[in-house]
Amino acid sequence: MDPGGWGEIDEMIVTRQILPALQAIRDLIACSLPQAIEVFSDRYALLRERRPTISPSGRPSTRTACTRRSDTTAPTTRHESEPKRTAEERSHTDESLRILVAAYASIVASLLLSDK
Repeated sequence: MDPGGWGEIDEMIVTRQILPALQAIRDLIACSLPQAIEVFSDRYALLRERRPTISPSGRPSTRTACTRRSDTTAPTTRHESEPKRTAEERSHTDESLRILVAAYASIVASLLLSDK
């Protein structure tokens, strides 16, 4: 892991590797599962602010179009950003992610408790 350990965790969060990210957070800061979920949620929000071009699937949210310019035969590439989401849509996505993380955490906790 990088110094501080957040680079690899951030990559897991962006690519929606929820359970490995939660475990890595717990290992890094030695916290409980509910605390790790809160840190995950906060980190996700921070990453969305810093990298708004990351789509929920973890891929850059740009489409590449290849065009030919009239003054040359070489193709040029241009990127077209996806339409901006409204604050309501972002809020809905963030709330959906929180619910999903809580559901995964609940499943993991019940599996861990059933092993005892």
